[in-house]
Amino acid sequence: MACSTSYILLCGIWCICVLALHVTAKECIDNQLGLDYDGTVSTTDTGRTCQQWSETYPHSHQLTEKLGDQQNYCRNADNEPFGPWCYTTDAATRWEYCTVPHCDSYDNSPKPEQNCRMDQQGKNYTGTISKTRFGNTCQPWSSLTPYTHRFSVKMEDHENYCRNPDNEEYGPWCYTTNPDVRWEFCDIPYCEGADNP
Repeated sequence: MACSTSYILLCGIWCICVLALHVTAKECIDNQLGLDYDGTVSTTDTGRTCQQWSETYPHSHQLTEKLGDQQNYCRNADNEPFGPWCYTTDAATRWEYCTVPHCDSYDNSPKPEQNCRMDQQGKNYTGTISKTRFGNTCQPWSSLTPYTHRFSVKMEDHENYCRNPDNEEYGPWCYTTNPDVRWEFCDIPYCEGADNP
């Protein structure tokens, strides 16, 4: 009796073919969130090395139990709006997003514009408001002037619209073009039926 090369032949009284399981990590993302990504990218958008999930130095966190076996690979365990990320080994930079390749099946179809938010954080806000609550014009996310920031790669397609890429508690915000005001929250109205505090 013979087995194909992906099986192991065990013979005794009976001959048994045992399937040799080989599971490969998913090295790409199918959508912006990348919740099912389990590949091996371990550097951030800016080239910083990711901190081991099992470690709490230099940055303490509550994900050691959930992700402790994931080495220092980029993950999106907490549903960040712009995909996989990691804590960094740089004591001055707590966390950053990672650039993970898109799968052939990646859904990059434009999301419907929504000029209102469903909750206080407004993580899923996709509207076109580009002024802060105090009237300052938002700096384009792809620009690093007048203010440098870590979101330029992940946010370049969001023009200068108010967004919440880092889950600010009080909602969407933007860097401003005002040389005296680095960033401000935006006044985004609540959608009808939204969770309004």
